[in-house]
Formats: sequence, C-alpha cells, structure tokens
Amino acid sequence: MPELTYDALNVGDDLPTLTTDPISRHTLALYCGASGDHNPIHVDLDYAKAAGLDDVIAHGVLSMGYLARLLTNWVPQRQIRSYKTRFTAITNIGNTVTCTGK
Repeated sequence: MPELTYDALNVGDDLPTLTTDPISRHTLALYCGASGDHNPIHVDLDYAKAAGLDDVIAHGVLSMGYLARLLTNWVPQRQIRSYKTRFTAITNIGNTVTCTGK
C-alpha cells in the first residue's frame, strides 16, 4: 500500500493512528510547565488521593495536544479550522494515549 500523503487524503479516510509513550510523572511535570496548569490533581499524590483517585491524572488538554499532533502530521495547520475530542476515561500514569482521525 502506498504511503498516505495529504494530497491523497479524501474526506472520510482514516489517518494513521498516533500512540504515545506511557504517560509518566515527568510528562505531567513538563506539561504543567509548558501550559501553566499546575492544578494539584496532576502533580500532588496526596491531593489526588483525597479526591478519591489512586494517583495523579493527566491533563485532558494534554490529550488534545496529542490529537493536534496527529492532525498536523497530515494537514497543514492553516487548513485546520477546528477539531473535537471525546474523552472516554481518565488518563492515568502509565496509560498510553491513542489518537485516530477521519
């Protein structure tokens, strides 16, 4: 099968899946610094446990950033008007994020 290119994309085509490395505390610390979102639910284990979680959780917008990477791997950024995400679960430490698109 030939490699998919932007010029060969048609509406409804599946984009190649993007799967991240497992989310780590280091990933979350870097994202906190980059985004300015220092909500303790993402970095403070005691706070997360007090909220009823087993551990800190990843930022939802971090997952959206991975989706943006999937899109901009294939579509020139100037042509992206909007995109939507659907969160189906919390992203925990050790999880991978899988992004797909049509």
